[in-house]
Amino acid sequence: MARNKKTILSHPSNNFTRGYIKSVSRNLGILNNYALEDHIWVYELHSQIQKRIKNRCILKGGASTQLHLPLEFQRLTADIDCATNLSRRELEKVMYSIKDDFNKVGIHCSYKEYIPKDVRLHGRTLPIMTFIFYMPFVFSSWKRKRYPGLKLDFLFLDIEKLHTTKLSKLETLGLELSYSPIVIDEYSTISDKFLTLSPNLSGLQREQLDKIYKNIYDLYCLINTYSDLKSFKIVSERFKESLDAEINMKNAKPIDIDTLLDDILRTTYDVATLSLMNNCSELPIQILRFQEVSMTKENRQLLNTDMWSIMALYIYIWVFSLKDYISKKNYSKLEGINVVISEFDYYKSLGKKERRSFKRSLKSRINSKAPFLNLEGTGHPLRLIYLDYILTNMKPF
Repeated sequence: MARNKKTILSHPSNNFTRGYIKSVSRNLGILNNYALEDHIWVYELHSQIQKRIKNRCILKGGASTQLHLPLEFQRLTADIDCATNLSRRELEKVMYSIKDDFNKVGIHCSYKEYIPKDVRLHGRTLPIMTFIFYMPFVFSSWKRKRYPGLKLDFLFLDIEKLHTTKLSKLETLGLELSYSPIVIDEYSTISDKFLTLSPNLSGLQREQLDKIYKNIYDLYCLINTYSDLKSFKIVSERFKESLDAEINMKNAKPIDIDTLLDDILRTTYDVATLSLMNNCSELPIQILRFQEVSMTKENRQLLNTDMWSIMALYIYIWVFSLKDYISKKNYSKLEGINVVISEFDYYKSLGKKERRSFKRSLKSRINSKAPFLNLEGTGHPLRLIYLDYILTNMKPF
């Protein structure tokens, strides 16, 4: 990049070059260079927004979630979700300012407001403004041709009511952040993420597997990172806040917390048992594509059908425990996760013959409680232990 560009960019200009992106992608085992390039520009663009309006714009969604996770858990993100109390006119001025400053130093970019077709036909139903920002990308792909820019969603909210935190000295995939992003804190990030697993509230359909699995992955990583009892209790307190805020924003039909949690339990159980219901050990194509675009090689290798099921079953126990804690202030059911892990450790201590007998016994017990599950598609002991524990102690619907 030419001289002067480094004075405009928040991050080193080398981070945006073809050579740097290819090198990082190769080292991390990222399959698509353009996906890492998107990811890097997401945080650069957010830094430019925050530089102009300070704490009047709060990062949320996937880009915020990754910053709460250790580097080894992170995935790539391709868009920006923010909460703001700016007006539409003020937001437009911010976008123009970024474009103008970039173009003056030879970073050729443009933007437009994106208005979905249903909004054009029926009017706005959400307090949101969306922009597509067209950056000088150095990598092209089929996705670039169809979606040539980065999407920026701004939700108009009372940001004084949000739980926020300012993070510093952060590293994300391919980038050491040169600024301190203001984001939704870890507890509200978790409670907000849980809402996405309720089809009755989020509007997600069962066939939108890529979005459901993306949120399963994020939640599993979040609640493993913040796994202490204090975090569990704070998330339980934030749940009602997140639910009320979502209902108010969408002007949706009220839903009580018990109904919401039951909805989430159904979703996670369905994800966990999908391959056993369909008698198919292969992951759906939408999930494979999500992994190819978003994950490092190390995480892609871990995420087979059994591991996705294990993550969903872990979340199931967490949500079941959360429901019990919210209604009875009893967190003892959370101990179920430790019980499962202890039984898995016991399995690993057995010899080959004893392991085979152990798994046969597990499958027999599971079949007696859920005969419609075809267990020929799995022999993973941890998945079987989770299923057996849930069917015995936290029976699904």
